[in-house]
Amino acid sequence: MRKLGILIVLFLVGVSFGATPVIAFNPKPEPPREILIALEKLNELKVVISGAVDAHPTLFTDTNTLQQANALYNKIDVVIGMVQQDNTCMEAIKKLEMDIAPKINICDTARIRALSWLSDDPELQDVAYEFAGICQGIIEEINMYLAALGKGIVEVEPSTVKIGEPVTINLIFKSYEPYTVTVSTIDFENYWNGELFNSGTIWSNWPGWITGTVPPYQEVIIYSEANTLPVGSWEMRVVFHTSVGDFPASGSWTVLP
Repeated sequence: MRKLGILIVLFLVGVSFGATPVIAFNPKPEPPREILIALEKLNELKVVISGAVDAHPTLFTDTNTLQQANALYNKIDVVIGMVQQDNTCMEAIKKLEMDIAPKINICDTARIRALSWLSDDPELQDVAYEFAGICQGIIEEINMYLAALGKGIVEVEPSTVKIGEPVTINLIFKSYEPYTVTVSTIDFENYWNGELFNSGTIWSNWPGWITGTVPPYQEVIIYSEANTLPVGSWEMRVVFHTSVGDFPASGSWTVLP
């Protein structure tokens, strides 16, 4: 082990003792602008909740409003982790829409009433409406920025064919970013007459893979295939796994007798 350490040192300084070692560091790339804004908005959402709870300690339905506020902070922190670390933007949007937004929404219907944590105290009605409006507006902004990174497209040509005629399926990624986006893999599920037909992952070594590199603001065909399929209704659901997040898309076509 001692000798191994010496060899490493000699390798770093070079054969000549007079050589100056140069250590190169690869800085972590700056997150996309949309990611940074989304993170700011997520923290802003926490500040809005905190301010509302401080001003109105019974704003939430539970007897312990602070406990519910802390639960919301934890949920928002999970979303921040998704965006900041895992970069799973579409999952972050889903978390916001399904698990956070309903809890701080106004209670106009029985369904929302069942999901909302806001108090239905008549004296707090105006406060609850204003608070919910501000929160929902921030969440919409966050989702807009997260979704603005790119778009997955399933292009089917033609959308209707007769039995024996080929259908060409192009899996396209459109970048809204000012720098290159990389598509690593594409998960897919094919449905025939509403039933799962097959599924899997498309890798860069598949015959139909064209490129995984999407230049700034460009729309690029990542993968293409042509197939003849049985009669019926078909749908392809995919998820593009990229350097700026995961993006779902779908396309459908019909094969006639």
